[in-house]
Amino acid sequence: MIEVPNPEELSNFDLREFKVPPVEKYIERRGYMYILYDSKFPEYIKIGRTSDCHKRLLGYNSDKPYPTARFLFISNLFDDVIDIERKILTYLYSCTEPTTLSKEWFEIEHKNKMIDIIKKAEELI
Repeated sequence: MIEVPNPEELSNFDLREFKVPPVEKYIERRGYMYILYDSKFPEYIKIGRTSDCHKRLLGYNSDKPYPTARFLFISNLFDDVIDIERKILTYLYSCTEPTTLSKEWFEIEHKNKMIDIIKKAEELI
C-alpha cells in the first residue's frame, strides 16, 4: 500500500516569499531546494532547485488541465543551490535509486530522509 501525504502536509506556502531578488554576481546560483508531490503520481516525490518557487510550480502545472502538484517542503535560501543540489543528489543516489532518467523523482517512502538531508545542508550555511 502506498502512503500518501496527509492533506495538512501539502502546505500552502506563500510562494511570493520564495523568490530570489536578482543579485548580479550570484543570479544563477542562489535559490531554494524543494520537494514536490503530484497527486497524479502518488507513489513518488520530486526533489529539485529553483530561484523562483512560484514560477517553478506554475511551470510544473502548466501542461495539465488542473494543478495537481504542491510543494511538500521548501528550504531556506542557499547562496549556491546548484552545489547543494549536486551534493544532496549524490548522497541520495548512494542510498536509494531514483525512479526516472532525470534522476530527480524518488519513491515517496524517502520523503523524511530527503527533508532531513536538506535541513542538514541548511545547518551548514
